[in-house]
Amino acid sequence: MLDFAEQIADALDILKFDGAVQDTLAELRKKWGTQVPALLEERFDTVGVQYMKLPHEKGTAALGQELSTFGWALYNLDDEDEYLFVLIPEEERSEWERYCKEQGQYCRLMRQPGRKWGDHARKQDPGAVMPCEEYILEDEYDYFFNSLAGDFAAGEWKTSHSEEWNYGCVADLRCRPPKVTRSKSLYHFGCISHSDQTGLYASSRASASGLMGKALLCKNPSTLNFFEPSPIGYEGAPRSLRWVENALWVGDPCNATRITFTDRGTCEDVQNWPLPKDDWGGAYHCGITADGLGRVYFSNEWYKGHIYRWADGQVTEHPFPLDGYDHLSEAVPVPGTGRIYMIHAVSGKGRIKECLLELDMDTGRCRIAPLPGMGEDLKLRWFTEDWLLVQGNGEILSDDFAQLINMSTREVLRIRPGMFGGEKMQHIGMLTDGTVVIVTRRNGVGPVFRYPTDFWGFLRTANNPRRLEPWREYPETYPNLPFFLPGEEPEPPQKCANDQVNIREMLLRPQFDRLSPEKKQALMEQIAAKYHLNFVRMEHFDRWGRSCTTGIFEKDGREFVFVPGDTVTLGWEQFAVGLNQESREELEYLFQEWELERDPAEFIGESMAPVRQAAIGPMLVGRELEELCWEPVKMDDPRLTAHPDWLKAFRDFAWSDSSSLTLHQSARIERTEKGFQLWIYHPTDYDALLAGLQKQGFSLPTADEWAYLCGGGCRTLFPWGDGLDYAMRLRWFEDMEEDENRPYDMEEPNFFGLSIACDPYKREMVEGELLTTCGGDGGRNICGGLGPLLGYLPCSPHCRPEVQENNELNGDYDFYRPIIRVELEPKGETDMPTTEWLNKYESIKDKLACKVDLEAHFTEKVIGTMAVDVLDIGAVHFPTGQIFACDPLVELEDTLPFLQTIPAGTYPVKICVVPSEQYGDRYACVKVEVSQGKPVRYELGMVGNEELDAALGDDDYFGFGVDAGMGCIADIQTQAAFKAYWAKRLEEDPDIDPYNDLFCDLLEENAKAHPKYQGDCGDWLNWTVPDTDCNLPIFSSGWGDGYYPVYFGYDAKGEVCAVYVRFIDIEACYRAQE
Repeated sequence: MLDFAEQIADALDILKFDGAVQDTLAELRKKWGTQVPALLEERFDTVGVQYMKLPHEKGTAALGQELSTFGWALYNLDDEDEYLFVLIPEEERSEWERYCKEQGQYCRLMRQPGRKWGDHARKQDPGAVMPCEEYILEDEYDYFFNSLAGDFAAGEWKTSHSEEWNYGCVADLRCRPPKVTRSKSLYHFGCISHSDQTGLYASSRASASGLMGKALLCKNPSTLNFFEPSPIGYEGAPRSLRWVENALWVGDPCNATRITFTDRGTCEDVQNWPLPKDDWGGAYHCGITADGLGRVYFSNEWYKGHIYRWADGQVTEHPFPLDGYDHLSEAVPVPGTGRIYMIHAVSGKGRIKECLLELDMDTGRCRIAPLPGMGEDLKLRWFTEDWLLVQGNGEILSDDFAQLINMSTREVLRIRPGMFGGEKMQHIGMLTDGTVVIVTRRNGVGPVFRYPTDFWGFLRTANNPRRLEPWREYPETYPNLPFFLPGEEPEPPQKCANDQVNIREMLLRPQFDRLSPEKKQALMEQIAAKYHLNFVRMEHFDRWGRSCTTGIFEKDGREFVFVPGDTVTLGWEQFAVGLNQESREELEYLFQEWELERDPAEFIGESMAPVRQAAIGPMLVGRELEELCWEPVKMDDPRLTAHPDWLKAFRDFAWSDSSSLTLHQSARIERTEKGFQLWIYHPTDYDALLAGLQKQGFSLPTADEWAYLCGGGCRTLFPWGDGLDYAMRLRWFEDMEEDENRPYDMEEPNFFGLSIACDPYKREMVEGELLTTCGGDGGRNICGGLGPLLGYLPCSPHCRPEVQENNELNGDYDFYRPIIRVELEPKGETDMPTTEWLNKYESIKDKLACKVDLEAHFTEKVIGTMAVDVLDIGAVHFPTGQIFACDPLVELEDTLPFLQTIPAGTYPVKICVVPSEQYGDRYACVKVEVSQGKPVRYELGMVGNEELDAALGDDDYFGFGVDAGMGCIADIQTQAAFKAYWAKRLEEDPDIDPYNDLFCDLLEENAKAHPKYQGDCGDWLNWTVPDTDCNLPIFSSGWGDGYYPVYFGYDAKGEVCAVYVRFIDIEACYRAQE
């Protein structure tokens, strides 16, 4: 039997967010491959490849699931930011789990939800693999190639038992397999570059210590016969080597050097320009580029760097600097022009996204194009004369490895994870004879040299066709660019025609603060009605020099506060007023303890999010953080009594002086004035939280929204100032002599009425692609003994959000706050129709009523001369009762809801069909059956922006247009759910459309499953938006495209009993056909 204590002590430690599942598999094999030979099975390599593009925790769960088929259980012993893995034989699982429980040891079996013990891991499609000739270097040495240019790759080598990469090497890629030449005198060798004009190769090296660097030159790198063309010594091996015509430019942190050559390749002249040391510490190697006219630009500053320009033999400071963190190191010329292409970051959906910027170096005029599918740390290089290569860092497997963009035709070819099996792409290049070569890295093997057999053809067939997104012109000149893509800036408020502030403006903070109390309350009552909340009261909040009088609401026991929107600056880069004395002394003490010499602003800035501008919409916000995973229960709950060990612990607690007891992720008890309160723990994850909130009509705030709710757009480090206010009573740092009844200052409502960012141990969930938290670090800084200032630094509104790949929530540290985003941009002029419109509608409403008994479509067997039948397509959920109808293939995301509503609920949807061999089976009317009541009148559905001034005939109506032969009717929450779902799909592939890439296959599958009254392509579908309970019933629209009304049927009590979509007037249409 295993020694369990020894297993825990010898657990395998792996960072949860480090690398991919293949890296974890390699570590598992390294530790247990001998003990568990099954780990060496090819099946595990297959799992690694299938899960390489998915989050790390999904891959590790798949490995654990696969191990179960061989009788081994993979357990994780750490619920924080790393894995502690142990492997336990199946027959000892029960004893092991009992031991962990007795020891209070966190223990979680790694397996896939919904899979049984012993089942294989769920299969995933990794995509097509690029056909290549593959070569590995079969010798006793290890190699790492850091650069590729011309016909050669350069890097370093070591013996297999050595820990350090010491010596340089060159691989001749013209040979298959590549021929490697190793050196024992070139240290820190690499950064190879090639000049097509001179045929020369440049590279760099450094002394053995790495302190003194040199630039190297040669004609044939495979001979290692390099010489030093310049006497300039550099700070380490120079990393910037850029060929411009017949000159080599070399850069390090403090120098830019130009070395010119004769036509024969001999050194002609050397010029060097020493550069001011960068305030960031001098670690950034000078970035160098040229425009299409041969003018050279360089900058050695990491942030907002000054640009120096070389032209006609002279170096001058350029008229404008770089913007933010833009760098010249990866910029490339636009041939024949004074422009360059470079990477520029803008604000994306919850994250910074890097885009392609074209910049005129003379005028500062610029335009930008997004690069969907690419991640961060992008590099640019001309691959051929027409094709621009955009290459990522290769580590984030949800992003493309690279994209090739034809700048003439705008065609985009994607090189994606999975195209090389489970290997990550490191380099790609084109040899001087036009051959493409790709270097990947294989675990346990090293570099793999791949020569694609049909590179261009494969890329065109392996991906959907894609083109570079249209250029967007900036009206501003560089570097004074907004932090948004052109066209996505927050719109300035618009005035109504009568110069009165409209409803949309009233919801923004500058206008909202100026409203009279009466107008504010009226506005709050309108919002309460729209979002089905109970309006409670108006309340004034004043804190830290900011104040707001706003509405308080209640729903399902929760209190919400209305927070007006605003356009604000978020993020932090420097102190606004400076640290106070106490905070400065605290930092100085820590720096002395750590033997650090750091600038406080620079040190704190490393934890802060970048400065950005954000347009924040108005919100209804939960006033308090809410707990996750813990369910309150009574003492006699059978789930408690089933655990005698829990009950014993509770009895011991009852006799103690403690105020609470938590059994790790099992149960909890707290002492109250009335006795005791107990809870049971239920594990959950981030996706389940989001899905549950969506079902309730709620969301989480984004990171930008959270920063606004916390700081209100403050430019100081904290909402009250740049330092910590030591007069506050702070949780975890309270003075024992203080009044215990005095509240903790940061838990008191802020200027928006929110208790927010008040406890570093509490991490607040925000909306993101992966689990993202703000407002706390789980107490890491406090537990690390870093003191109050750094302990509470994660509570700063500017602190960088933590993005985690593990989506499992921790009920002890993770909390959430529900919000409702108040819509700012309806399709019409305002959220609600004007009084004038409503009065006009009331005067003509009876004229618009349907004169035909629509219910007869669903009770009669014959209408006119045509037999009819009823098709039940299933139940549809209407969570809010606000409904809309439209062509789902054209206007699903934009359609406004009807003014009329139905009670929230789930109702059958039925279709009246006119079967006909001559005309085909036609859908004449669709009914949402709200109740069994019989309609006595039919009211035309209206959205509130219809043009009512035109003369109306007896048979006229308003309705929705159909351009793709399909209609739908659904709840407005379904529209929101589809928007979120489709936005994620578009991020993965922007070239898709709803019909061809979603509904087409679903309709065909439904037609096979339910062929009655359907063609082969499908005529109806009751689809549920993935991970929601939001239904979208879609159906063919009568004779096809047209304009169709929707009617609300009211019973004798005046209540809605049904909603009808009328496509065909059966009597009139079929009489006309005869």
